[in-house]
Amino acid sequence: MRIVCTATSILLLLMGCSTDSIRAPIDTQYAYTTNNNAITIVRYIGAGSDATVPHKINGLSVTRIGSEAFAFCTNITNITFPNSVTSIENVFRGCAHLTKITVEAGNSVYQSMDGVLYNKNLTTLLHYPQCKAGPYTMPNSVTSLGEDEFWYCTRLTAITVNNNNSAYRSQDGVLYNKSLTSLIKCPEGSKNGRIVVPDGVDRIENGALFGCTNLTNISIPNSVTSIGSIAFVACSNLTSITIPNNVTNIGMWAFMDCTSLTNFTIPPHLTNYYRQCFGSCIALTAIAVDANNPSFSSVEGILFDKSQKTLIEFPGGKTTIPDGFTSIGSYAFSYCDSLSRVTIPNSVTTIGAFAFFGCSNLTSITIPTSVTSIEHEAFANCKNLTKIYFLGNAPKIGEDIFMDFPNSTPVTVYYQPGTTGWGQKFGGRPTAVWTGAPSK
Repeated sequence: MRIVCTATSILLLLMGCSTDSIRAPIDTQYAYTTNNNAITIVRYIGAGSDATVPHKINGLSVTRIGSEAFAFCTNITNITFPNSVTSIENVFRGCAHLTKITVEAGNSVYQSMDGVLYNKNLTTLLHYPQCKAGPYTMPNSVTSLGEDEFWYCTRLTAITVNNNNSAYRSQDGVLYNKSLTSLIKCPEGSKNGRIVVPDGVDRIENGALFGCTNLTNISIPNSVTSIGSIAFVACSNLTSITIPNNVTNIGMWAFMDCTSLTNFTIPPHLTNYYRQCFGSCIALTAIAVDANNPSFSSVEGILFDKSQKTLIEFPGGKTTIPDGFTSIGSYAFSYCDSLSRVTIPNSVTTIGAFAFFGCSNLTSITIPTSVTSIEHEAFANCKNLTKIYFLGNAPKIGEDIFMDFPNSTPVTVYYQPGTTGWGQKFGGRPTAVWTGAPSK
């Protein structure tokens, strides 16, 4: 217990908070602070699966649950809040086994129904427990959802909305807005292998099909013009998808971790394409581009800008890099786990930010004399990268180009005799002279 309180005190000091108000939890279940004669719970430190927040501690009312107070408490299945609590911040992140949230009667700000947390008048759904199983029926009164609601709810099988709800509707267990122009969420536990998006929908929202591992096929109508960020992340059984011609925008990470996706075609009107759409798509071998697209082109299944001077995205299932282009764009090779050794073509002059971020199997890279600039975190989180070879003078670099993450191996930077700009370290990593071909 003493260790826990000390760690909490250190955390508050780092946050610029006074530790004068830290007290040992009354029943060894909670760490807390006092402010204006009221208690804020800062961390649940109990071991039980049922967490009941007390009304009072040391005679003072518990009024606030601080940010991430229950974050990643994977042992918890049930949480009960007293009627004294008037502020519940972002507290449930990573509660992977949470099945039920209860708010005591008489609370002036919050209400629970069937284990789900709402505001007092049931107009806003604030949190759906991550491990709650089965279908969910939305109350007629709900007109808004909390941020990222229903994400990681892998046991949620269907969302049903009564016809009297003024803001939402459902079809085949999938949640849409009332006017049926926006696909909001397909439950991650849905058994539907195929989804037909109704004609008239013009936007697939951020995270709309996040984690739908049973999805193998989706029919998207021509009315759709925008696909949000993280829209199809971890749809691991989706093998192909046809993007309608009218789509103009695809958000960041839209298809990340779609590990069965083998090919993709950029439609003619797509101009807003955010980087890293296909990270960790290990089966993707070709990104094609409609010939009429004014912004993008494809060379050997690799996505380039229209002039073919900047490599925008390298498919995760490819291993061969063509030459002739001058710039590697931001995130262009990120999470390309198929790469083990890379030789940058001698036409390249610039390597963009996060260009090789998270390439977990990459062990060595050879940089040609033509490269004069490497932007920040270009090789960050390449946990097995041990050797990087430079054929020319030291290029200009951004911050943390080799930023380490846990379990990363140390990188050594090798340069040739007679080249300039090298010191004992480069980008914070040790340097060494080498001659001949790079070693394996």
